[in-house]
Amino acid sequence: MLSTELWTATCRFLNKKDLAQLSCTSSKLLDAARPVLYRSVHLHTHEVVEIHFITEWQTEVETSSWLDLGALSNLAHLRSMSMTASPFQTTEEQQSFLKIINRSCPLLKEFAYRQCRYASPPFLPSPHPTSFPSDNFEIYGLEKLTWDDNACFSAAQPQLRSLVNASLPTISHMALPSPLDDFGVMEAITFYQEFRLPCLKTFAIGDWVNFKGGAGPVALVEFLIAHPTIQVLSLDWEDTSEYTPELSSSAVTWNMLPNLRNMHCHVFNILVLLRGGVRALANLTKLSVGHGLHPDAESQMDEMFEELNSIGGLPYLKTLHFDPGESCCDPQKIHRWILQWSKICPGLTKWSGTLPDMELDELISDFIHFSGLTRVGLAYTAAPRGVDDIIKIATQLSSLNKITIQPSGKFNIRRITYHVQRNDHGTVSQLIIRKYNLYNHQVTTIYHNLV
Repeated sequence: MLSTELWTATCRFLNKKDLAQLSCTSSKLLDAARPVLYRSVHLHTHEVVEIHFITEWQTEVETSSWLDLGALSNLAHLRSMSMTASPFQTTEEQQSFLKIINRSCPLLKEFAYRQCRYASPPFLPSPHPTSFPSDNFEIYGLEKLTWDDNACFSAAQPQLRSLVNASLPTISHMALPSPLDDFGVMEAITFYQEFRLPCLKTFAIGDWVNFKGGAGPVALVEFLIAHPTIQVLSLDWEDTSEYTPELSSSAVTWNMLPNLRNMHCHVFNILVLLRGGVRALANLTKLSVGHGLHPDAESQMDEMFEELNSIGGLPYLKTLHFDPGESCCDPQKIHRWILQWSKICPGLTKWSGTLPDMELDELISDFIHFSGLTRVGLAYTAAPRGVDDIIKIATQLSSLNKITIQPSGKFNIRRITYHVQRNDHGTVSQLIIRKYNLYNHQVTTIYHNLV
């Protein structure tokens, strides 16, 4: 049996039709044919509004460029573009691509780049290089930018800086979701100090892994202070670890983030802002907050509720996601915290989060304190069991119209949504059950009528 590398070299001499047929014969031949089969893609429509470029590993066999620059020049309606790894082999190719995009795609407003995370096949000595051949990566007029690469701030990879510089006046949404280690945080400092985006409304960053202090927290706070236009702020964390970006308590000012309405962050950062007297927190309409693995997790949670009560709660909050984390597993304390939330945000209409396994009556007794709750999202660990449980919850919570059971764990690919229909008297009359398979995107709908 020939090696996959030799099969790939052989595939270069086949036409597209034969390659497609060959790739259907076995998984081994599919792996061999894929780099050649999808090397060149031709676009025949002028109505394309979204395009994705995915560059995986390649053999060291020399191949021609797969980018159809002529077709790209016809994408006048293109609005969104994403890349997984760099598709460019030469500086000339990259510059030609950028020239065409800037000239021919005036409606392009969204761009996303993700580093290649695919492992190299065993027959290759090292991963195929997927970095950009040129430092220049200027696309003008972007409004939404996502750059998912844990080396995005590195001086050796200046493409993010080039892109931000080109679209500096127009970027309103920026997400940099990759986790950073100590070196990544230090490299991010110059980015936070250098850039000021006048239209920035959404800013999201990944967690800081193994972070051991330094100037990073101060630089991050100063960046936030310099962007009073931010309405949505996401400082990610993992519920199975202790890591999160850290805000500096010494740099926080009471009048920062005046337009903040939506926040996703660790309990630690909420405490920093509350203790710094940041008034904008009282105006939040959406909050996602939680903890991870930390010896002081429960005490920090209690301190957060004390601080929230001291500012009069969150009267405008409508949507809450609460994740106590793996260190906060005492059911009695979680029941008490849910009661605290009902007092802190009395106008809440949507709840989601990860709760421990509990009895149905306990779940109902927790949520009955929220008088206006219309939607609930739960993980499978705390989910009601079956239609009868859903009916009982919907009967007790008279305003509830939707319950979503979210996947929990990497092997759970189902999401189930129960839509509650009521008659003129407010009694539950029908459940519309939709089961989503997140792997193949199939949806099954079941109608359950109550007599």
